[in-house]
Amino acid sequence: MKKKTVRDNGKILSGICFALIIEFARYLPVVALVPLTLLYLGIDETQKYTIIFLGTFFQLVLMVCDTVSGVDRNMINVAKTLGANKWQISGWKKVSARRMI
Repeated sequence: MKKKTVRDNGKILSGICFALIIEFARYLPVVALVPLTLLYLGIDETQKYTIIFLGTFFQLVLMVCDTVSGVDRNMINVAKTLGANKWQISGWKKVSARRMI
């Protein structure tokens, strides 16, 4: 069994922090950010695009993470057995998750 290192703990902590930020922003109403974007960006096309981006980005990130995490663990183990590296497995998970939809 592989011993956990400080690097592994840092990856776990960064993953938890990323998930917490995304979860917080997911439930933040975008309408509440309109006055802030008006102050920072003014009344322009950039402000409109920013509101649309904020309204859709966090929902999509959570949906993609949920779909990719639903890939069968046995398939990942098979890929490792056949000699796939970390990047190949990551790319394969995305393709496999698309097929599940």
